[in-house]
Amino acid sequence: MSRRIRTLQFALAVSLLPLIAGALAPNPVWRQWGDAATEDGKLELLTEPLISALRIGSGILGFFFAVLIALLSRFPKRASEFLSGRKDALAAWPGAFAADTRAFTERSRSFLRIDDRTVRIGFVLIWITGISLRGALLNRPMTHDESYTVVTWASGSFRYAVSDYHLPNNHIFHTLLVWFIYHFVGKSPALLRLPAFLAGGLLITAVFYLGKKFYGERTGLIAEGLAALSPFLIDYASNARGYSAFALSAVLIFILADALRRRPNRLIEATIPIVAALSFFTLPITLYPFGAMCVWLTANALTRAAGDASESGPELLAAVFRIGLATIALTVLLYLPLFHEAGTAPLFDNVFVRPLPASDFRPTMISRGLDFLDAFSDGIGPVLSGILLVGAALTLVPGRRTPVFPTAAAFLLWLAPLILWRRPNLWPRTQLYLFPFLFVWGAGGIASVGGTIAVRLRNGGKLPSGAALARAGRVLWLAVWIVLLVPALQRTARIAAIGSPHEAAIQTVLQRENREGIGTERKTDEVYFIVAPEDDAAIWYYADLHAIGKRFFDRNRPFRTVYVYVNPVNEGYEEPRTVEDVVERYGPGAAFLDWETKETVFERLPEAKLFRFDANERVIRETFGK
Repeated sequence: MSRRIRTLQFALAVSLLPLIAGALAPNPVWRQWGDAATEDGKLELLTEPLISALRIGSGILGFFFAVLIALLSRFPKRASEFLSGRKDALAAWPGAFAADTRAFTERSRSFLRIDDRTVRIGFVLIWITGISLRGALLNRPMTHDESYTVVTWASGSFRYAVSDYHLPNNHIFHTLLVWFIYHFVGKSPALLRLPAFLAGGLLITAVFYLGKKFYGERTGLIAEGLAALSPFLIDYASNARGYSAFALSAVLIFILADALRRRPNRLIEATIPIVAALSFFTLPITLYPFGAMCVWLTANALTRAAGDASESGPELLAAVFRIGLATIALTVLLYLPLFHEAGTAPLFDNVFVRPLPASDFRPTMISRGLDFLDAFSDGIGPVLSGILLVGAALTLVPGRRTPVFPTAAAFLLWLAPLILWRRPNLWPRTQLYLFPFLFVWGAGGIASVGGTIAVRLRNGGKLPSGAALARAGRVLWLAVWIVLLVPALQRTARIAAIGSPHEAAIQTVLQRENREGIGTERKTDEVYFIVAPEDDAAIWYYADLHAIGKRFFDRNRPFRTVYVYVNPVNEGYEEPRTVEDVVERYGPGAAFLDWETKETVFERLPEAKLFRFDANERVIRETFGK
């Protein structure tokens, strides 16, 4: 046995002892160790779920180390040869990585090239149309969730943005992009929505190339056209949240994974974990598409049918393992500030990720499934959406035009057991990543079947030449796309023309209370604004946009004038609002207002009313001593 092997055995044995101790130590002992390592004697990071995970990890790693020690003792010569080979491979890695980078650049040029001139023109026109539809909505009224993201995290400190997760609204990586824009560029709706807008624009392009990679340029063009006009994708590309970036990353990791499936490449293998980790840092539900990607690569490796790959099954399996480990490591590293401040519970045990009760799961799943179908068919109609879903189902069977192992089957194999196990509440927005894939699968499946039928009929002399069929197909798709484009344009124009009732309410207050003085401490102290939770975030955002501080909404101070924002319809919440209800539940109480001075100063029916009151000076004096 060589000296190097003995040294390695000794190092593993020394490391094994604390791992065994960690696996066997009960949770209170772990807490004592953690508390002893801190200055204040209390390590809040060590939550019960984290301690349990550390114990399990220690046990697994300890078992792995013990097996390594045994193998080194049993096969010292082979171990020495293996280590020598790893050393040589490590020394050659920089040069190999550089070569792979050059190869990736060459392959990318070929991949990005569009050979068909008609497809090339269509690709550009569709992308311009999709970008225009999204850009026209960048200044639409700010919604509740995106407003909450801005006023809670993006407007605060960088540290708070990366370390607070009291609500999953904080899509941290996307929040940091918005944080940068808010502090260094501006805070208008259009600026704050730029990250989502750019991701949405890139998603249109990515959908084309995903379709091209799996089914060809023309199928990619059809999928791109559907993605460009999808109201659901348009809305989230003009919404300052991370869903568009999430969907984009899902498509990118599959494009990269297919390139890796075909030919090993160190740059691609390093890029996938970076893209995936940033997506996990945006939305932890990246587990859905990332897991499906791992299943897909694994299935290709196990069937030893990786297309034109020069990479064998075992090598592809090893690449999947390395990608998984690297993604986990990078994701944990990105979330360390959050884990340090709040532990793991906000991420893994918040109310939105806990499994639904078994009795509620089935009806909730049916309801969410119908919501998803409504969102998917919006803008394309039930007939076309049904055709696309049938086409997607057809891709479950490998065929001439489909990838070796169907990507749709990989999603099904991964998502079905995961959903049954976790019983999540699958809001349609959390499944936004499926839209691009359904467009690609649907177009690919229908094109495959249609192509097969056309070939048989043409061979039988019942159809014209292939060129004539191709021209007819292009004309048909152009007609369908124009039919879909008209309502998309009308919808965009209608939404773009809608003003924000929340901003109008703030502007009304500014006009009534003298714009020159409202921003001063004296004037702000005199005015108090009451709003219910369903409207508060948007009101807070527009107040901040117009330089009104948070003290404007503080009821624990004396005030002379009170404004009350009421949503009479209150769609989606427990009941319509009345001014009395808002004052009692979310204000200081009816006694603080002089109800004889009640005045309606702003009204946009059916969704908004703004009332103005003088404060009850007697109650104010008795409460605050002024």
